[in-house]
Amino acid sequence: MKIATLLTCHNRKKQTLACLEALYQNRLPRESTLDVFLVDDGSTDGTEQAVRDLYPQVNVITGDGKLYWNGGMRVAFAAALEKGFDYYLWLNDDTLLKPEAIHEMLETAPKDMGIIVGSCQDPVTGTWTYGGRSTPHGGKSLTGTPVIPSNAPQRCQQMNGNVVLVPHTVVERIGILSEKYTHAIGDFDYGFRALDAGISLIIPPHYQATCSANPLSEWCNPATPLRKRLALFIDPKGINFPEFMVFCYRHFGIKCILTGSKVLIRLFLPRLWLKKAGNRA
Repeated sequence: MKIATLLTCHNRKKQTLACLEALYQNRLPRESTLDVFLVDDGSTDGTEQAVRDLYPQVNVITGDGKLYWNGGMRVAFAAALEKGFDYYLWLNDDTLLKPEAIHEMLETAPKDMGIIVGSCQDPVTGTWTYGGRSTPHGGKSLTGTPVIPSNAPQRCQQMNGNVVLVPHTVVERIGILSEKYTHAIGDFDYGFRALDAGISLIIPPHYQATCSANPLSEWCNPATPLRKRLALFIDPKGINFPEFMVFCYRHFGIKCILTGSKVLIRLFLPRLWLKKAGNRA
């Protein structure tokens, strides 16, 4: 069994090295191999050299600083695909795998086809941070409720890309991450494309990793000045509104107009949006 781990990083040397250390501490099934493909997207903090020194077995690919998450993962995905593997493990460099994570995900993988979505918890509080979400009607939706891992596999309809195991059979069916996205959205898009193709998103038992939750995005944060919110509105690390609308139209058709309107409310009236969201909770 051949497993390729895909990562991309930028100026987070300490986190990237900690991620690799946890990865290599994983217990793998017998007669299995693990190759790592890491895209260092123009880091200036010595990440690439540190990885080459400490983990010479890692396939390091140098980026130009303009790939971001989705672009970097696409490059890593394509490089691994050329060599051919049975599974492709997506891994964020701020995500620390538990020693049994890969083994648990492989045990959960169905014999036919399915994407395994690992669950992450906060390293301090132990609460759910990233993984899979269920939707109100069990189909594609931007509204989702976190699926807390239990002692048995569960289904979900949304997935974060922090730790995801993709079988080669899935890649043969739907390909790799889309070139339509620069930074975010690519993981949600991949999960929705899988659902469209009749491929299940499966959450394995237990938590597979720790990862702290990101703070509220600045583009919709009332504390962020409007000028900066407007700049982040089209920035790859903001919402990147044009790409977001491409995603919405791709999966929800004409309904994307309503979704886009809601996003504009969050941009210009973030306090009102947060107040309403709090009332709904």
